[in-house]
Amino acid sequence: MKKILSVILCIALLLSFAACARDVAATTTTASAADSASASTEATAVGKDLSTEPIKVAFLAAQMDANPAYWEEGIKKACSMYSNIEVTTFDAGGSAETQNQQITECVNQGYDAIIINAADSTAIASAVTDAEAAGVNVFAINIGIECVYSGIVAADSYNAGVVCAQDAISRSSGGKCVAIGAPVAMASTVRGAVGFEDTIKAAAGFEFLEEQPGDWSTETANTIMRDFLTKYNNDIQVVFCHNDLMAIGAAQAIDAAGLTGKVLVYGCDGLPEAIAYIKEGKMAGSVFQDSVQQGYTAAELALYAIATGLDGSKLVATPSIASTLIVINAENVAKYEN
Repeated sequence: MKKILSVILCIALLLSFAACARDVAATTTTASAADSASASTEATAVGKDLSTEPIKVAFLAAQMDANPAYWEEGIKKACSMYSNIEVTTFDAGGSAETQNQQITECVNQGYDAIIINAADSTAIASAVTDAEAAGVNVFAINIGIECVYSGIVAADSYNAGVVCAQDAISRSSGGKCVAIGAPVAMASTVRGAVGFEDTIKAAAGFEFLEEQPGDWSTETANTIMRDFLTKYNNDIQVVFCHNDLMAIGAAQAIDAAGLTGKVLVYGCDGLPEAIAYIKEGKMAGSVFQDSVQQGYTAAELALYAIATGLDGSKLVATPSIASTLIVINAENVAKYEN
């Protein structure tokens, strides 16, 4: 009973924070409790017994690297409360085409819910819509999808850039700044670099030079940062990267140029590797968003949808839960080491 209650409380929290009119275009946005509830109960919902019936949950990772491993941990932890729930992980290897195939495969194999970290916000939208129409609830983690679906658990990507810029401004009287953002295909939903740019431009003494899209990898970010340093003759004081792996790549390029300690490097995720870089002075900060908890919450929402028979295809907008953003820096890094 406690397990089911915690799931119900979680979905109640999700719906209580949402607000959206019915005529809003079909994009990832928040939905009000009244709209979501009325839309999803037009037909009688029939759910499954979480304790007795066989249930299949799929986790679809865009690319199975450090952060998805933490989401997977949280998902499996939430589902482990029930011995009859099977969790299967799929790795798209960064390919939207592969992820589309995996979504279709999950529908055909009778999965009850899909928890997905999108490989491409736009390219997988049609497959997600088809899955919802087939009765498979889809929940996104951290990256929105350009359609309406059952729910998303994510940090506010724009504000991730804002809080990093604010931290940098508090540590310096000015300087030139660059950003390594999300892949082009995700630019409309992953907007940290925009938040960083806007905040830097509004600060006295700071200049924003440019943003280049990354691909989430350390290697590509290293190359981009080397190019930045060459182009601007090493005259860069702050760099924002929209994940920690890219921040580590940028920090490595900065270190190779002999500039460690002279350039403030920021990432997102709060990965152990980034925390180590912060301790060593190679990074200035990382936005922590508790990826394990994100996975756990997404799984709880999926279990609620399965238990109640929630029809995600009837929703008029995508409900969302926002993760708290905390900048890990030199002052508080000890709290996050473990």
